[in-house]
Amino acid sequence: MAPVNQLGTVQRIRAGYPTPLGARHAEFLIEVARATRAKLLRKDAGSNVQLPSGDHVSQDVLIFDGFGIDALSDAEGAAIPTWQEKGPIPGDYIDVGDATPAPAPPPGDPGDRLGALEARVAALETRRLRLVVEPDA
Repeated sequence: MAPVNQLGTVQRIRAGYPTPLGARHAEFLIEVARATRAKLLRKDAGSNVQLPSGDHVSQDVLIFDGFGIDALSDAEGAAIPTWQEKGPIPGDYIDVGDATPAPAPPPGDPGDRLGALEARVAALETRRLRLVVEPDA
């Protein structure tokens, strides 16, 4: 079944980004996916956008329970918001969800912070992250 039309949400978010989307394309897709509770379609070949996680996704397709919606016309150019039903689309879906980690535990006795740390680890384990270790300055 097709998801509820959320074109207004896509239009509202798109208004806050440049034309073309360029380097902010991934940021736009993540914001739209979070606002609409959609997943993104993994797309390793052809025209795609690289997420901060390193995953490559379609430039314009949102996924709702396996059902695809084309949310941008001319994704590489004018990036005009649209809401075109594409029907079921098989493949791998990337859930960008709410990647905001839980707040850092307050300083103090490590035993008091254990529960807060466990909650942060659990939240992070549900997300795909790309970690980069930087040398100390």
